[in-house]
Amino acid sequence: MAVLDEKDNNEAELATMDTAAPAAGKEGGFSEGSREAGYIIEFDRDGVFITVYPMEDDSVLFEMDNMQKLLDKYRAVDYSIVTLSKAIRKAEGTRIQLAEIFEGDPEAEGEGMRHFGNVAFDSGLPPAEYHFDISKDRMTATIKWDAVQGRQIPPVRAVVESMHRAGIVYGIDEDHLKVTLPKGIDFIVAKGTEAVKGQDARIEKYFDLSNKGKAMSDDHDRVDFKNLQLFVLAKAGDVIARRIPHTLGTPGKNVLGDEISAKSGKPRPVPSGKNTKIENENEVVAAIDGQIVDNGSLISIDPRFEVSGNVGVSTGNIEFNGFVRVSGDVEMGFSVKATGDVEIGGVVAGGNVEGNNISITGGVQGMSRSKVIARGNLSASFVENAELEAGGEIHILDVSLHSTLTAGKKIIVEGKRGAITGGLASAGEEVKAQIIGNAANVITRISVGQNPMIHREYKKLMAELNEAKKKMDSLKKTLKALEKIDIMSLPEQRIEQINKLTRSQFPLAGEIERKTKQLMEMDEEIVKMKNGKVKVRDTIYPGVRLSINSVLKNFQTAQSCCSLYTEDDDIKTGPY
Repeated sequence: MAVLDEKDNNEAELATMDTAAPAAGKEGGFSEGSREAGYIIEFDRDGVFITVYPMEDDSVLFEMDNMQKLLDKYRAVDYSIVTLSKAIRKAEGTRIQLAEIFEGDPEAEGEGMRHFGNVAFDSGLPPAEYHFDISKDRMTATIKWDAVQGRQIPPVRAVVESMHRAGIVYGIDEDHLKVTLPKGIDFIVAKGTEAVKGQDARIEKYFDLSNKGKAMSDDHDRVDFKNLQLFVLAKAGDVIARRIPHTLGTPGKNVLGDEISAKSGKPRPVPSGKNTKIENENEVVAAIDGQIVDNGSLISIDPRFEVSGNVGVSTGNIEFNGFVRVSGDVEMGFSVKATGDVEIGGVVAGGNVEGNNISITGGVQGMSRSKVIARGNLSASFVENAELEAGGEIHILDVSLHSTLTAGKKIIVEGKRGAITGGLASAGEEVKAQIIGNAANVITRISVGQNPMIHREYKKLMAELNEAKKKMDSLKKTLKALEKIDIMSLPEQRIEQINKLTRSQFPLAGEIERKTKQLMEMDEEIVKMKNGKVKVRDTIYPGVRLSINSVLKNFQTAQSCCSLYTEDDDIKTGPY
């Protein structure tokens, strides 16, 4: 390939390029070069294009530097040097775009010229006339054509500059302008950004009250109609709700570039009600155990639960963290369990009750299936064919018939009749009644001086202590055997196992110490019961089998208004 690269030829060629007038181009544009020169560079509304023609002798009549000087002269914007180099090297006669925008020769601009961007062309047609219509809210700007027929549509850059002069500086979509502007129609040329209102504060609730009163189903879709979910429980320390604070919103901007203030979201107080507290500024935390009560504005914890009527098929079983009051009965097969006190206004009729202190106004009609367990004291007007247990005292106002009464301290049956007839009454300190047994000599067992609950707990604690001691003995034997081994020669994992084994003896020793102390305290309680006694205001009948501090006595004759106690391993009778 013969290349004309002599300095003189290049300078002469460039001089010819600079002095020659630009040739008319596409749609009023202009071009540089010709077919004979081996190239044509076109400058028009679509951008800057180059066509390099192949020569018969493979010679090149120009240099790449010459092309760059022409492109720089007419201020082609961001043209690709790589694309230019490939076009010259391949010389395929193909029209290739080098740039999308050019700014033209400033010296060529003048009145009566047609503008493409900042480039002035003598088109022979007057420019189209237009103006911009800005909406009242300044959020949109529309181009309105005043005169289009027989006139030349201006290029995008010229329109954008006109918009800037009109104060429209934001929301301009130049890609949309390129597509729509040549159509010569009215259209929106700029859009502002609306301000986004802040989010209102909201409350996230970590409980669901919508299922209250609905029967629960198990994993096999079997419905338990005894559990109707009448309340939702929370324990002290539970996070039951959280406030998500309001936000300030996002400002907007109109087409004139003015900022539009955003409306803040509405704040909302933390819905902390009775028996709750606020933590971490936004969390509602239960301060006590109880049921969750939500009135729409405040969330509270109620330590009480009241049933207006019976506990039965309409309520299901009741299991509550706190105080429970039932105005009616506890029907057969249903139960009430509470961590607090329980008040039953009616009768426990074949049902079960468990709580702290229990009061049963109507008494217990057990039907040989009721069991009432109080961690504290228990009172009822009567009890029949039932099992009652209290950690403290049992008070029966009328009569106990064929029932099992177990109290940690005292059993007192005094009232209208005040009779214990049949069954078993066992108390740690004292049994007191007006009548024990009856004239028909029904077998009635009375036991005083031994608390069955303490003995039960004592037995359990003793078994746990013995098991802990066995573990300690085994551990000491193992550690003693390990003393003969150089543990530093063992693998690291094995050393860690031995160290862990060594450390385990300390919590085990603490457990043994605690359980030993508990047993000693129980021993003291048991010793106090050695002074157990039975007091009968009216009559104790034959058929009564009495045990005081493990000393037994079967009554063959009736005794009246007496006090029974032990002395010298014998049951003595004294005045009431």
